[in-house]
Amino acid sequence: TGSTPIHNSTNQVLTTDIVLKFSKDIELVSSPSTIILTDGTTNQSLSIITADISNNTLTIPSITPSRLANSIQYYFIIGGNIIKDSSGNNNLFPGISTEGHYSFTTKTKLESSTPTDQAPNIDKANNSLVLEFTGAIKTNQGSITINGNDGSSETFNIPANVTMSNSNKTITYVPTLVDLVIYTITYSNIIDNTNDGNIIDVETLTFTTGDYSIPTVEPLLSIPPHDINLNETVEPNITIEIKFNEPIQIGTTGNITINELSNNNEFQSFNPNQISVKATDNTIIEITPNKLADQTSYYILIDANLIKDLATIPNNFAGITSSSIYKFRTRDTSPPTFTVFPIYNAIDVS
Repeated sequence: TGSTPIHNSTNQVLTTDIVLKFSKDIELVSSPSTIILTDGTTNQSLSIITADISNNTLTIPSITPSRLANSIQYYFIIGGNIIKDSSGNNNLFPGISTEGHYSFTTKTKLESSTPTDQAPNIDKANNSLVLEFTGAIKTNQGSITINGNDGSSETFNIPANVTMSNSNKTITYVPTLVDLVIYTITYSNIIDNTNDGNIIDVETLTFTTGDYSIPTVEPLLSIPPHDINLNETVEPNITIEIKFNEPIQIGTTGNITINELSNNNEFQSFNPNQISVKATDNTIIEITPNKLADQTSYYILIDANLIKDLATIPNNFAGITSSSIYKFRTRDTSPPTFTVFPIYNAIDVS
């Protein structure tokens, strides 16, 4: 009576002392190492390293429970010749030799998560997230919420919106993730599968998604803009500015090519050393071609992997391989001329 933890109790914390209360004052006859905590699941035994006695109380310091595992039922085995009363009459405690006489179950807690807490640079495509607990949980209660610092929020109810596995120790859920967001995971009212139904302590987890989206070109916002019908014309002398949807950098291989639309002949090609990122806007690359011909339609091609974004692991631009993606037409810049008839100083004009 009065022992801690109580016989058949659950949710035992591993950081607290174990206290055994006896009916009278006691003393040890021999080493406490013959007091054994046995793991009823794996049949492994843990001998008591040290024990303190005060009057009728034997205290096993928390150093011993800290060596136990979570979500396991343990029971005591105590030999019949190591504890006696301290009255001097040498009455020995008969001991505990059976599994069911004094047992307790340690606390169920979160054991691991995927991704791990504070993990960086997570690919949004790998969005099958996992919480794994040390013991089985009840399958009819609880929820998981994931919030992003972009204002997004999703809640996954158990069991409707999750998958349970590993003897109901593992929960898998699939949120919608986007790049470059800090996500926070919390869970509530998840209950262990003991008769007591203890609510599992909440742990808050965070992770950050990386930039895994490839850059894309925005021809309509470029200079000159992509002109589907070639109705607009631009100056033949022009610095071409190709705009992307995010900051970019120039790779080391590949080219940008300007071709004539009418015959697909190459007008001019630019290697990486001839391409620059605009100083005032790192979403734009610049090329300066030779003077283009008047009243001529052109299109631009970009080799794959020439342009990259600034992600930790840079994502390569897929390139432009079609003449229909980015085309434009130059205007007529030739001055007007006229013909004089009759010619100057002509005679005998009829």
